[in-house]
Amino acid sequence: MKCINLVALVELFSNNSDGTRITLNQQRSWAAEAARSAPSTLAQVPTPHAVGRRLGPEACADVLRRYAAGETAQALAAEYGVARNAILNLLRANSVVVRRQPPSDEQKLRFVDAYESGSTISDVAKRTGFSFGSVQKALHASGTPMRPRGGSRNGR
Repeated sequence: MKCINLVALVELFSNNSDGTRITLNQQRSWAAEAARSAPSTLAQVPTPHAVGRRLGPEACADVLRRYAAGETAQALAAEYGVARNAILNLLRANSVVVRRQPPSDEQKLRFVDAYESGSTISDVAKRTGFSFGSVQKALHASGTPMRPRGGSRNGR
């Protein structure tokens, strides 16, 4: 059976200078043959924004089931090696109502420890994946004394 690569196939369709007619069935069979002979790695490259295709149907079903059972999007994202927003987008695409995820008591204690060790609220928020407001609210609720705003002014 004759193997035609994709470049030859494109040239054949775009430069039909010898006047021969190519039937639709010939075009279809050549395209199918080219697709079969293409390297399998080309078909397996994930698209950047298709977390469902990257994870596969079984993993997606597992994410949906575990989220419904109470696991956090952050924990699922860490386990599957994707961003938390990718998990949230997957949930929304499957009509799952996304829960508001307040920090746990343990996480609040970590906020306090980090802040009292000298980290800024912004740093704590970035490291933990919570918003600035969530961290600040947890610090206020715990009675943590706040430092003056603005950080070091270089002796001014």
